[in-house]
This record gives sequence, structure tokens and C-alpha cells, in this order.
Amino acid sequence: MQRCMLIQELVHEVVQHVADGATGSERLGRDMRNCGLVSRTFYEPAMNRLWDELPGLYPLLLCFPDAAVIAAPKETVKRWRKIALTRPPMDEEWDRFVHHARRVRALRLPEIAEEDEQASFLQSLQVLCHRYPALAFSGLHSLQIELQHYSFPHHYEVFIRKSLESVVIYFGGGKSWYPVDFIEMLEHTPQLIHLRLLGIEGGDEIFRHPISKTLNSLSLLRSFSSSITLPTDAINHLSRLQALSELDLSGNAQSFAIIAPGRFLSLTALTITFNDSLVLEDWAQALQLFRYAPLRVLQLSANPPRREVRAPELLPFLDALGNFAALRTCKIHLPFEYEWRATELEVSDFRPLLRIPTITDIDLQRFPTRYSPLCRAMAEAWPHLSSVALNYPACEGIIEDINRVAVIEDLVLFAECCPRLVSLDTHLAPIAANWDWQDPGPDFVPSRTTSVSLRHTQIPLLAAERVVPFFTRYFPFATVIGTVLQEKAEDSDVTDEDDTDL
Repeated sequence: MQRCMLIQELVHEVVQHVADGATGSERLGRDMRNCGLVSRTFYEPAMNRLWDELPGLYPLLLCFPDAAVIAAPKETVKRWRKIALTRPPMDEEWDRFVHHARRVRALRLPEIAEEDEQASFLQSLQVLCHRYPALAFSGLHSLQIELQHYSFPHHYEVFIRKSLESVVIYFGGGKSWYPVDFIEMLEHTPQLIHLRLLGIEGGDEIFRHPISKTLNSLSLLRSFSSSITLPTDAINHLSRLQALSELDLSGNAQSFAIIAPGRFLSLTALTITFNDSLVLEDWAQALQLFRYAPLRVLQLSANPPRREVRAPELLPFLDALGNFAALRTCKIHLPFEYEWRATELEVSDFRPLLRIPTITDIDLQRFPTRYSPLCRAMAEAWPHLSSVALNYPACEGIIEDINRVAVIEDLVLFAECCPRLVSLDTHLAPIAANWDWQDPGPDFVPSRTTSVSLRHTQIPLLAAERVVPFFTRYFPFATVIGTVLQEKAEDSDVTDEDDTDL
């Protein structure tokens, strides 16, 4: 970055001398003039691209004279807040900073505390922006920041520009911290399209009223994501946004009861994570609230419930899925595979989902059903599938039907019936560790699928040498991505942290 600044000064000098006409002949002067203009023409787009996205303010600090900047050790260069100024910049020293800050389109900032070295610098920058509000970061479109309970919102005020279109905020301060001031600042970003609030998980009081007022002013918002529990009036404000097309309300499912049916008429993508206190009837009721939305992407998951769940409770939920006739991506992750009891789901129970003709990406995890008949039904209903992900449940009454031949038949069935298929993602049951991974014979036709993933197979490391050739024979064009678990002592627990790639 420092070399680029020197190049900028060199180009500026060349262009300046050419403009002054300091040449020996008219032809030479014309050639040098053309050379200077061409250099400047290529230089400006190159510099704009170079400054387009910054991981912090460190590159901009190099705009100040060497005497004003404390040099940092090489290993701490990426930690921009460790790079400090020896003194506040003087008025004339801001010119180059402002010149390049105008080029920045995307900025990522780590947390800043009052005692940090950069706090005084940001205070000086804030004074500059108040004095000349149209200068620094006037072209900023994307902002990603980390806030802690000790963060001071006024440090970030200089980055809240009217040009912002995307804001990602990570709150790491805990449930007792209310980032009221910062949320109120977002009212001054009328062009905001994408907003993500990540981090802490708290109750309805975490934002109190400011978030609702802010959402009411963001009429152009298209995408909203929050892992933080929002107040009920904020959910209602979201439901009134006419431009909203993508919604991720993980952790906010308990607020759906107050949404009036018929809202979210422009919503095309919905992500929900249900908490452990909800029953499956609540899943169906939640989907009914979005039944008029032209959903194309639906992703649902849940935390493990606190009680025993029976398969028939899923029937109203499966019926509600049939309301989304334009659905293309459907990902449903059930977390309670070991809670199912004797009753299973039949293929006919999935008929509302199978009747949706537009699905190209299906991901069904831990459903209490025999997967082989369901796989045949899905392959027949959706011949245009491009991605399939399955998790064979290990529950009582189903586990005995899962064997090596059945699984490979399911995979090859999709590969043969779905010519557009490019991704197969299979989560095998723990019993797969005991399978005999020998060659079953030439009964299967090799698939042309380009991606096969075998995740969480729980296959001992000693069996890996047999597993990889087994799958690569039937999927010779695929990159087999497997995950096996190291072989442990019988009395030790096996966790995902021990995974190694095949």
C-alpha cells in the first residue's frame, strides 16, 4: 500500500510536468502528454480497486507522515488497532487520508475500547467529519464491525454514512448490555439494503424500543438477519417492509404468534431456528403465517426438545410445506433422532412436499422414515435435482434397514434419475462403522456426479482405506470428501473434534 502511494506521487509529478509543457520539442511534448494521460487513466481504476475493501484502518494510517505513526512489528500488522499515532494529525495532513478514504467501499473493524490506541485517532477523525461532513468515507457501502460491552458508539459514528447499503454487527457484550446508541445511528442510513445482527442471545429487552424505530426508517431493506431476540413490535415492523425478500429470524420463533397472516408478501427466503420449548404444532403455525409469501428458499432447524416427540406430530408441518408452490431450496434439520419411538412416517406423508415441482435442492436430516422408499419418490418427483443431502436416522425400528447396499443404491438412484445432479451429501448412521466395505460386484453403473460428500460417517480410521475406493468406483468423476473418526478406546467418547479428512 505504501509503494502504491509513492507510485501515485510519481504519476502526479509526471502529469504535472507534462501539463506545464516542459519539453524540448512540440512532438515530444505531445507524446509525453499522451503518456501521462494514459498513465492516469489506468492508475485511477487500479487505485480504486486497491482501496475498495479494507480489513481495518491500518492502510489509511500510512497516509500520515512517518513522524506521526508508530511502526508496528510485522506480526501485528493485521491488528490495526495496535498501530497508533504519536500525535493528532494536523489539518494539512488529512488531505491524503481523505483522498483515499473516499475510495473505500467496504470496511471491517474489530472492537475498539476507550483505552485503545486508536480511540484518540477516531476522536480526531470524528472532529474532521463534523467539520467537513462530505469528506471521509463518503463512498462507503459495506460496514462490518465488532462491538463489546466496553465499546463506545461515538467511535463508530464517522462510519455511519448515508451511502451504506450493508451493515453487519457482531455484539459480544453479554445480555446486560443494550447497544441503544448504535442502533439509533442506523436511522441515518436510508439506503440500507442488508442488515445482520449477530452475537448475543437475549430477551425482548435487549433492544427495547430503538430497533423498532430504526426498522421503521429502513424502507429499502431487502435482507434482515438476527440471532438476537427482538421485541415483538420489531417483528411486526419487519412484516410491513414491502421490499424485504430475505429473512433470518434464528432465535425469534417465539414472536411469530403476534404476526398477522398475510404479511411478508415479498419474502423469497426464510430461515428459522426453533427453540427447545416449541412443539411441532408451532412449526406448522409459523409456516401458515408465511403461506402467501413467494418463498424460494426455506431453511428450518431446531434445538433438541425437552420431551418425547412422536412422528405423527410432524404431519401438520409437512402439510404446511405444500403451501409454497415456488420452493426451490428446502433444508429441514430435525435434531431429535434418538427421541423417536415406534411410529414412522410413510412416503405418502411427504406428498405435500413431493408435489412441489420446482425443488432443485433438498436437504432432509433425521426424519423418522425409511429413506430408501423416500429416495425413490424424490428421484421420480424431482428429476431436475442439483443437490441432495440426507441423514439416515439411527432410531429404533429404522436402523436395521440401513445397510451398505441400500445406501449405495440410494445414491446411485439419484445419480441415474437426476442428470443435473452435482452434489450428494450423505450422513451415514453409526452402524456404518461395522459394514463390510468390500466390492459388491459390477451391479451398479458408475455415476457422473461431480461431488460426493460423506460426512460424520463415524468410520474407524482403519476402514478408511476400504471406504474411499468403494465410493470412487461408483462415482469416478466425483471428489469424494469424507470425514472419519479416529479409532478410540472403548471407554472414551468420540466427538466431532477428532475428525480427520479421508
